[in-house]
Amino acid sequence: SWLTNPDVRELSSPWADENWRRARTQVLIEALHLHRTFIECVPHKIRKYLYGAMDILGGKVSPQVNSKALQSAWATLFFVIPVVSTTFASFDRLFFHCGRESLGWLLIDEAGQATPQSAAGTLWRARRVVIAGDPRQLQPIVSLPFTAQQALRAHFGVEETWLPSKHSAQTLADRVSHFGTWLMSENSDEPFWVGSPLRVHRRCEKPMFDISNQIAYSGQMVYD
Repeated sequence: SWLTNPDVRELSSPWADENWRRARTQVLIEALHLHRTFIECVPHKIRKYLYGAMDILGGKVSPQVNSKALQSAWATLFFVIPVVSTTFASFDRLFFHCGRESLGWLLIDEAGQATPQSAAGTLWRARRVVIAGDPRQLQPIVSLPFTAQQALRAHFGVEETWLPSKHSAQTLADRVSHFGTWLMSENSDEPFWVGSPLRVHRRCEKPMFDISNQIAYSGQMVYD
């Protein structure tokens, strides 16, 4: 049954009702029509602010420029292009004009490879954040030797939780997640907490799936 069989539960889609999906699609289409109508009603203002956004992206805008004008330029760009993709390495240069909680949503993908320090500036600028990643796959890549990290940590009295070689943005997000599961650790007998796991796997065939499932996921993954 749905309650006792994890394969049945995880492979089901109780929210994918056909009427609900059709209505949701229609709402999206109507929202796009509304955006287009808005743009067509004030094309000159939209063009002016988009030019301003292009200047920001090109590094041609001084940090001393009026903050409201900057907000309008960014808001116009996000109105036309709702999702902007960037990397942590370039985020501070791209959004250095933006202050605390000036961005609506931040989506961090492959967060298991991101050091907590690299995500700090993006988190500070966002009001809401979705962090998605797999702590059992690739670990964060840190160029600073581990001994140097430990020396700096000890000198400044920082907890080991914040060592970039030991933890990622994903593992720290998992720590405060109310929903999740326990997995066994490779290096100790103590289990560790994984927040809101996506258990269904569709990427590789057996026996690769079975091997990975036993080695890294304590047999909790579901094959599809």
